[in-house]
Amino acid sequence: MGLASALPEARPGLGRWPPTVNRALGYAAVLSATVLWGYANVVMRQVEGTVTPGVLMWLRFLLPLLAVAPVLIRVRGAGPWFFGTVGAGAVLGLATYAQAAALKTIPVDQMAFVSALFVVFTPLTISIGARRWPSWRLAAATVLSLVGVALLMGGLGGGIRVGTWLALASAVALTAQILTLSRLTVRATPLEITAAESLGAVVALSGVLAIHAGSRLAVLSHALAWPAAVWAGVLYLALAGGLLAFVLQAWGQRHVPAMAAALAFNTEAVWSALLAWMVLAEVLSAWQMAGAALTVGTLSAAVLLGSPRASPTA
Repeated sequence: MGLASALPEARPGLGRWPPTVNRALGYAAVLSATVLWGYANVVMRQVEGTVTPGVLMWLRFLLPLLAVAPVLIRVRGAGPWFFGTVGAGAVLGLATYAQAAALKTIPVDQMAFVSALFVVFTPLTISIGARRWPSWRLAAATVLSLVGVALLMGGLGGGIRVGTWLALASAVALTAQILTLSRLTVRATPLEITAAESLGAVVALSGVLAIHAGSRLAVLSHALAWPAAVWAGVLYLALAGGLLAFVLQAWGQRHVPAMAAALAFNTEAVWSALLAWMVLAEVLSAWQMAGAALTVGTLSAAVLLGSPRASPTA
C-alpha cells in the first residue's frame, strides 16, 4: 500500500480536461498504483530473507524522499496541511512496516486481503462522521466488496496467526491515514503530498530502527554486499511501488470520490494474489478466485453505474 490520501470529495473541475475525462483518468491512475503496489507485496516476500522489514520500509520511503527533496525544501512547512501530512506519513510508515512484518508468518495474498479491509472501514467511518448513509450504489458496492474480501480470505483456514493481526492493524492505521489526509491536502500538489508523507514515514521508521538498533542496523551496514536482485527489489519498492505509485495515487484521488477510491484500492489484494501465484507459485483456491472476480466486478459496477450528476460525496 502507498500514500493512501483519499480525499473526501472528487474535484471534477480540476485540470484542463472535462470532469468526465478527469474522473476516468483519475480511476486509471489509482488503478495503476494498485497494480504497482500488488507487485510490491511480492517483492517484499522475495527480499525478506536478506532485508529485515524495518530496514526495507525505511529504504522504501527514504529513497523517494531524497528524490523529491527539492520540493520539500521549497515547501518548508508552508501551510497547516504540511505538519498534518507529515503525521499521516508517520502512520503510513508504521502501517507498511506492519504489512512487511506480517509476511513473516502469512502468505502474500492473505496479508493483502486482510489489509484491504480498510476499503470497508473507510466508507463506514465517513458515513458515521457525516451522520448519513452513502448512496445505495456505493453502499451495495461496499458490501459486495467485503464479501469478495471474505472469499479471498478463504485460504486462512487453520487459525489466525500473528501476521493476520498485524495486517488488521495495518488496515485500521490506513483508514485513519486516509481520513486525516482527506482534510489536509486540498491545496497541495501530488509531489508535495509525497514529499511530506515520505518525511513522516522516514521519521517513524527511523524510530523503529532505533528501537531495534542491534539487528536492524547490522543488516543495513551490509547493504553494499546485498545481491543485485535484492537491490533491484529495493529500488522497485522505492521508485515504482513508491514514488511513481504515490504520485499516480495522489493525482488520481483529486478526481475520484473517497469511497469509490477505496473500492479501487481493494483491487490491490487481487493483483497481489495473482502476481504471487505467477511469481511465487502461491496457489489461489477456488474461493479466492471467486472473491477476486467479485471484487473486480464490484469495482466495475460502481464505476459504470455512477451518475455524473450525483454529488461526489453521496
